[in-house]
Amino acid sequence: MTRPSKPNPGSDPRTRPTIEEVARAAEVSQTTVSHVLNGKGRVDVRTRERVLAAALNLGYRPSLAARSLASGRTFTLGLSLPRVPWQSLTELIASEWYARMIACAAHRATERRYGIAVLPDLQDVHDCRSYAVDGVLVLDPSFNDSRLDLLQEAGIAHVALGRDLAHTRVPCVAPDMGGGLRALLGHVSERGARRVLMLAAPAEWSYYVEEVEAARDWAGTSKVEVSRIEVGGDARDRETLMSAVSQAAGAALCGFDPPDTIIGLLGDFGANIMLAAVACGLAVPRDVRVAQDVDTSSTQVVTPAITALDPLPYVQARAAIDLLIEVVERTCVEVMVTTPVTLRVRAST
Repeated sequence: MTRPSKPNPGSDPRTRPTIEEVARAAEVSQTTVSHVLNGKGRVDVRTRERVLAAALNLGYRPSLAARSLASGRTFTLGLSLPRVPWQSLTELIASEWYARMIACAAHRATERRYGIAVLPDLQDVHDCRSYAVDGVLVLDPSFNDSRLDLLQEAGIAHVALGRDLAHTRVPCVAPDMGGGLRALLGHVSERGARRVLMLAAPAEWSYYVEEVEAARDWAGTSKVEVSRIEVGGDARDRETLMSAVSQAAGAALCGFDPPDTIIGLLGDFGANIMLAAVACGLAVPRDVRVAQDVDTSSTQVVTPAITALDPLPYVQARAAIDLLIEVVERTCVEVMVTTPVTLRVRAST
């Protein structure tokens, strides 16, 4: 007669092994087990290995409640989305770029055994203290962003994903958009570009400043004329903003001495620039090249596909969550982490 196999003690929540059982199996105190599992205190190497082996053998996993009580932390991180004139917070969460950033941040936080909460707009210190989070990741801060001041006043650990040039002491992760734009300008120059127009949205994000400075420096050492126009200054919704992009691109392309290359400095600008080119009777890339500074699905579904910069959102989010956890756990040594940007060359250039 075959005996039934012994169940894994950690497989049934009703029989979940306790820290007391781990201590008994490892022949140490419960305090020693706690120090080993939480990485605290001084424990002999052989004792530590014995405790870890016992925990693994029993299938022990510390409960979040016990972990929180022991550390005084919630093991939840907050995400604060930017204030954008042409999109509500709900629309931002549903937008392609921020949906990807939220998903990537949640993935990395889960790997680090933290939860993620998307926060409502932070209007005052009371708002900041209303949510049970250990730290906050501030996405795309604008110049002199009030969220950073509020979090500082509230005494809540925080990291910016994107630089705020007025808060240079706030730890941040920033993609190398300046380097990416120089690579993009070099590419279109090699393809024959001599008059480049950049169309920008009305935002005060630091990466816009970096792109403008990079374009100016690059143009100063080349024979290519680079100009920039801000569009949609009074836009209060995305449809109006995209309409302003099409109108500005059409006016430039149908006017005197038109650009031979237009670069959109926001997601989905490229597709609207292409529509304007077609309306002017121009072919892409024969008559005008089109590119975009942030890669989105729209750059790949149109014909021809649009050359774009890929800021690698997963790499950004991973670095930002890691940096925020370092700040929360008071092990942070970095002030700014720069992440790479990749040029995706496609048929539009």
